[in-house]
Amino acid sequence: MNRLARAGCLGLALALPACSKPSGATGSRAAPASTPAAAAAAPPPAPAAPPSTAGSASLAGPIRFLAIGGGPTPENNEVSLEQDIDLVRRVLPPPGLVLFAGGSNSESVRELDPVPKGDAVKLALGELFAPRIGRQSRYRAPRFSAERATLENIERRLSTALAQNGPPLLVHIAAHGDQGPDARSNSVALWAGTALSVAHLAELHEQHQRALRLVATSCFSGGFAELAFAHADPKQGQPSAVPRCGLFAGTWDRETSGCDPNPDRR
Repeated sequence: MNRLARAGCLGLALALPACSKPSGATGSRAAPASTPAAAAAAPPPAPAAPPSTAGSASLAGPIRFLAIGGGPTPENNEVSLEQDIDLVRRVLPPPGLVLFAGGSNSESVRELDPVPKGDAVKLALGELFAPRIGRQSRYRAPRFSAERATLENIERRLSTALAQNGPPLLVHIAAHGDQGPDARSNSVALWAGTALSVAHLAELHEQHQRALRLVATSCFSGGFAELAFAHADPKQGQPSAVPRCGLFAGTWDRETSGCDPNPDRR
């Protein structure tokens, strides 16, 4: 997903110009995008807390981007996801907001511990008879300011940004994805076990008129291509009445790769 993030960040101005106008779509179903991608037990998710205002004090003018990322738990929040979001927030022009995992004060980023801990034989037996992620990992807080990436917080921030007058809002999602019974039911997994589905994103966007540009690097992210249709429902055969477009790591029914706890992977 790092490669896709770099390609997406550096080429957004060229790759997504069509968002300035609604698509003149027909009733036929568009093919899903197929762009290639872009040890102690983990601590439990942090308890619910009031949404952070990370970075909001410095915002001036309409929000130009939302960078959303991380996994639902620390064990599923690999450092590669943090690196993707860090690249996005540094490359895109401000003002923008970052919502990542458990937020700035949560030790939720999992990275590979370069020094194995414990007896080598016991570790080998554990991997053989009780394999699990996170066994040889360490955890720390994100290296940038971020709000908690819960569904409630994303709904609030997204609705606020879409209600503003301004250029198309860019939403970049670097997270894990889940497949539903159909493409519009696909979703991205958010902090503390919540999720944002294709259909729900369409519902949130259609309450406003601001154009939306979406980049998603999760598994099954091609499901978001259904946003070309009203209510993200191709069965109705109606194009979206609000302008939006996207760039996705894979099709609606395929996994993608790139999540890695090794910060120095090659």
